[in-house]
Amino acid sequence: GVNVRHLLGMHDLHQVQLARYLDLSAQGLWNILNGRSEPRSRTAWSLATAFGITVDDLFSDVGSCVRAASQAFEPAPWRWLRRAVDA
Repeated sequence: GVNVRHLLGMHDLHQVQLARYLDLSAQGLWNILNGRSEPRSRTAWSLATAFGITVDDLFSDVGSCVRAASQAFEPAPWRWLRRAVDA
């Protein structure tokens, strides 16, 4: 959850946008962000893909996760998906 919060801040996104993109309820994402549940494998893969990192990076320590996101070879798809997610 902590890594996802940092990634949201890096990309200037809101939880609601991420929940829509992941096809999760706001409550489901809240549970992940607050450590009440672990994301299922499909959700973890979608989270990692959304931020241009690997699933291993997603579950690594915060510093490693943020470094991986800032050094991603492929930019996170949010730049192109933002309008669709906000719709």
